[in-house]
Amino acid sequence: MDGRTSESSPLKVERVPLAFRGVAAALLFMFAVGSLVTVIGHPPPGTGDNSRVLYQLVLVCAAVGSVSLIWSVMKYSVVVWPDRIEYTNGFVTNTLMRAGVRGYRENMQSRHVRLIPADENQRPLTVSSELLADPRTKSWFTGIPDIDARELRQAQLAYDDDIRLGDTVDQRRRRLSQLRTFARGIDFVGVAVGVWALIWPQPYAAAVLCAMAMVSLALALKVCSHSLLSLRDDAKDDPRPKIGVLFSVPATAVMARAVTDVNLLDWMPIFQWSVCIMVVLAIPILIGESAFRSKPIVTIFLLLLTYGYTCGGLAELNRILDTSQPVAFRTTIRAMHVSSGKSRTYRLILNGWGNEPVGSDVKVSNAFYDAVHIGDTVCIYLSKGWLGYRYFDAGYCAP
Repeated sequence: MDGRTSESSPLKVERVPLAFRGVAAALLFMFAVGSLVTVIGHPPPGTGDNSRVLYQLVLVCAAVGSVSLIWSVMKYSVVVWPDRIEYTNGFVTNTLMRAGVRGYRENMQSRHVRLIPADENQRPLTVSSELLADPRTKSWFTGIPDIDARELRQAQLAYDDDIRLGDTVDQRRRRLSQLRTFARGIDFVGVAVGVWALIWPQPYAAAVLCAMAMVSLALALKVCSHSLLSLRDDAKDDPRPKIGVLFSVPATAVMARAVTDVNLLDWMPIFQWSVCIMVVLAIPILIGESAFRSKPIVTIFLLLLTYGYTCGGLAELNRILDTSQPVAFRTTIRAMHVSSGKSRTYRLILNGWGNEPVGSDVKVSNAFYDAVHIGDTVCIYLSKGWLGYRYFDAGYCAP
């Protein structure tokens, strides 16, 4: 009888709220229909057959993806039974028996719990962290180990035995606490400098160079501390002080400033050299971080961020430290465009100048953009660059 009750009475059934499902379905359905209508009723932005096929293929994929997402949202459900959890999203169904759960990891940011099966051949199951606190399902997790908490205790015991932190356990714990306080303070400085460079970079050279100095400081601190400081802010199982913000926020600011502000002709050498520099910087980033092997996504993110920062840093240094005399080219404004997003980029579409064809564009400041109009004559100032990578800026022509 208990078995029949277990089958007929789940502890909880979790689905996407009906109102949200309706809104999501309506929006995504309109996007799918709009994509199909565009494929049928509008010509692609090219004259060749290959361009037409590629254009239509992209829109069809977008429409199919939208329909798939609608189906996934509508069919999503998590059913908690006394002896198992069943998950489905319309495409994949996964059942995990409670007796086969080795432990769980909780992600506080995404508010999800990842159930780790004892059988390595079985896929982990991700559910809402609300199940941990819900009175109906709280008992389901009783006795299941919190893997992050267990690993944190083990790591803490390892640092209690680390003679680099002091002669006694109390000294070592006090030293680790002091490092945490220092890390929080230096992270705040990194955020302040990154926001300065990203939001209001005045004076420009000082803001960008300070942001680059913060990235260098983060790497130097990690190396000089013999990896007692970590760049992994996501690691709940690591008791080390974290300085990931000191690295990531200024690095993002430098990358964003280069994309927004630098008009570079010779990007390819920067892309190539950045790969070499990223490999060198990966050594201090990854050294002493054994957990990176178990979380490749975090490793890939840090390496991509490092590559973007290196590209942006080289482009900014090439421009900021350049003392060469620019060559002026007169041209006229063909069109004007503002791209919106997390930051606005102001572009002037130009008639030809130098070896650049008609339709080439240049990024300008907001003030200069507001001061000129279509048809106005402007000058493009082409410079050699401190590193030898040519870049250009737009401005008023000298009388």
